[in-house]
Amino acid sequence: MSPRGRGNGRDTGDHHLVNNESQSQLQQANNSYHKELAPIMVPKRNGRAGNRAAYRRRNNNGTNNSNHDGHGYHGNAGGHGSELPMLKGAVLSESNDNNSISLPSIASTNSHQIISNNSQAQMRRQQQQQQQQQQAAMQQHHLHMQQQQQQQQFNIPNNYNVPREALPAYTDEHTNAAVTSLKGLKPNNPNWVNQDNNFIIERFDGKDLHFYCVLDGHGEHGHHISRKAAQNFPQHIRSSNFDMKKAFNIVQNDLNNCEYDARCSGATCVLAVLTAGRLSVSNCGDSRAVLGRRNPNGTISAHALTIDHKPDKPDERKRILSCGGHLGCRQVLVNQPGRGPVSMPVGPCRVWYQHRGETLGLAMSRSLGDSIAHKSGVSAEPEILDHSIDEYDEFMIIATDGVWDVVDNNQAVQMVNNFASKSSQWNAAEAATCVCKFARSRWEKLSPMIDDITCLVVKIRGRS
Repeated sequence: MSPRGRGNGRDTGDHHLVNNESQSQLQQANNSYHKELAPIMVPKRNGRAGNRAAYRRRNNNGTNNSNHDGHGYHGNAGGHGSELPMLKGAVLSESNDNNSISLPSIASTNSHQIISNNSQAQMRRQQQQQQQQQQAAMQQHHLHMQQQQQQQQFNIPNNYNVPREALPAYTDEHTNAAVTSLKGLKPNNPNWVNQDNNFIIERFDGKDLHFYCVLDGHGEHGHHISRKAAQNFPQHIRSSNFDMKKAFNIVQNDLNNCEYDARCSGATCVLAVLTAGRLSVSNCGDSRAVLGRRNPNGTISAHALTIDHKPDKPDERKRILSCGGHLGCRQVLVNQPGRGPVSMPVGPCRVWYQHRGETLGLAMSRSLGDSIAHKSGVSAEPEILDHSIDEYDEFMIIATDGVWDVVDNNQAVQMVNNFASKSSQWNAAEAATCVCKFARSRWEKLSPMIDDITCLVVKIRGRS
């Protein structure tokens, strides 16, 4: 999570960027089809002549996540159209069935000329060849549709396997878990430091007690805050006698009195504890933990273990308002013809507060650090979910919003399952890296700014 803006970050026209790219690719494709098949008219985009064409088929199950951080960046990541491979000579038709394709009739090519110039036997052979071509085209179309449906069900990339030599700079592997982290990209800050942090401790104090934690910093000193919390959490867990609410409170007090300025900087935190067949997940902020769980029919599905803490969530909103906090979206003035300047809401709901004459907005309702925002109702108390492990639980994913802003729960689970389903000795580091690189590719298509991306994958079934 980045320190961009203190509430003054700009919105990036994400859909516009995606649409421009899609239109450019489709125009090149249409030009190539037009050169190969001159007699076939490619309909105009505005549909004024001939049959209207659906130049892009939208994925109705696409995600619509908000791209944001604690201090001001926001944009829409979801609703991406997915391109349908066009058969040679096929034209996508606009109808109630977005998947329908009208194939050109090959048998309609000047049959009277064929009759006058060829024998009846030659005409029959020609018709047989045309029928075979049509059948082959239809088979190819059905094969494309089957492959498209399988991939687009969760919008999963084709290249799951990431070569070991292509692993990013930071990957930490353990016996039953691994974490991968990719530094974000800030065009106006070439010296950007990754603000995400994490820790993995298996067999804490030699016991059947395992800790898996991801933190996402924000604000000017967010990288210091998240690192400080990650370093001190284990000792505070021990000193609190494994009471997680007490441990989070001790960490918060520690940050308020540490060498770094935590007044307008902070971090989210998801901390999972696995012991004796039980899983306990403590969440503070908008990072997220998801469980990959096998269904009785053999398929895998995602089950959220945390709920994002957003200021407009009813119980969070009530607490903040009762503490005198102020909530709302950023407002921008838009000049509308005939109406003049009109105020329009932009970005996510925020908790607004004043510091040194500046108005700052925090886009989450719980965090570590952020001591000024805590006076307005922001809390460091975690929500804790307990889960009993059973034979259907396969793995757990803990990730920062650098993943969840552009990848939904099911997409991430299906990507990890592609590794987990191949072998009992599957590599959690490769799975975590696959999720991170896919998230990075989505960011690169949406925005010149890219959030820090961290994904931690934990094996539950078949642990060593």
